[in-house]
This record gives sequence, structure tokens and C-alpha cells, in this order.
Amino acid sequence: MESARPLIQVDEILVAKRRRKRSNQRVVDLGVLSVAVILTAVSLASPASLDVQNPLLLGAGILTLYAIGLVAFWSDSSRLRAINAVLVTDRGFCPPFKPKQRLSKGDWFVPYKDIASMAPVAGRGASVSAYDVTLRNGLTFQVNALDILVYLGEKEVRQYAKTLALIKQEVERPENQAKAERGEDVVVPRDRFQSINETRTSW
Repeated sequence: MESARPLIQVDEILVAKRRRKRSNQRVVDLGVLSVAVILTAVSLASPASLDVQNPLLLGAGILTLYAIGLVAFWSDSSRLRAINAVLVTDRGFCPPFKPKQRLSKGDWFVPYKDIASMAPVAGRGASVSAYDVTLRNGLTFQVNALDILVYLGEKEVRQYAKTLALIKQEVERPENQAKAERGEDVVVPRDRFQSINETRTSW
């Protein structure tokens, strides 16, 4: 990930706390699977101890527990891997969540030179909070300022929305597009961020 000092960053402690919460949910999912395994073992070793009148109903119940546990574990694992660091530097940024094509264990950093376009999803001007980002390799994902509401308040969301609008403006400048096509880094001057972010940049 980019080693430059972040211009904007959500406190890593808040991100780690959210990851722990999602990880703890997987423990609950494993608990459901454990119950299913225990019931399977008991029903095979000593079915009479369960005092079940309808074995077929018991089997269906056990299979349902397996299905619930597996689906929940898979879903929570995907959501855990999707949680990303939230930071912005002069050379790129980490969106709050990773797309399903980038569900790696590490944080995902997107250099500005890799961005081909950022299309507003809804709204106009400063009211736009979400963008469909298309990378030069064809990957598309959505970045939404509202995603940081899981960490912060409306004031920071508005600040992040302004930051995303600035990133769009800068990466789509013809001179920066030309640099990116040549494989050169696209660097947004730090004072451009400072001009729109008068409040603290470490949240």
C-alpha cells in the first residue's frame, strides 16, 4: 500500500474494531455449524437419546442448520475481507470497501493513474456522494461517501464527498489522463485537498 503520509484517514483503530465485530459474527456462525455437527453425531450414534418421533424431520432440521451456518459463514467472511482501510493520499486512495474481485486479506490501494473514469451515481455537483469507478484494466466498483457513516458522522461524510469530487475532477483532467496512459503517476497537489478540507484530516 502507498507509503506516503495520508491526507485523509479514518483511524485504524475504528477499522480494526469493525473487523473484529465481523470476525466475532463468524464465531456465531461456527456455533450454528457445531450444533449441526453434534446433532448429526448423536443421531447416528444414539438416535434413541434424542427421542425424535420423525427421523426425517430431524434430518431436515439438521440439514437446515448446516445450510444456515455455511451461508452465514461465507457471507460474513466475504464482508470481513471487503472491509478496507479508509485513506486518501496525493497518489491514490483506499475506498472504504473492496469489490468482490479484490477481496484480499490486505488493504486495497487504488492509484489515481489506474482510474479511467468516475461516473456520478446520483445527484449533481457537491451533492454527489457515490461514483461508479472504472479502472484501466476494466474493473468497476462503487465508492460511496456514505460508507464511512459506519465510523464517523455527517460532517466527515460531507468532507469525504468533497474529496471524492476533487479526485474525480483531477483524474479526469486531459493532462492527467495522458500521463496515466503513458504509465506515469498521477499526483494531486496536496494544497488542492487542503483547500476543500479545512477541518481535521485524521478522523
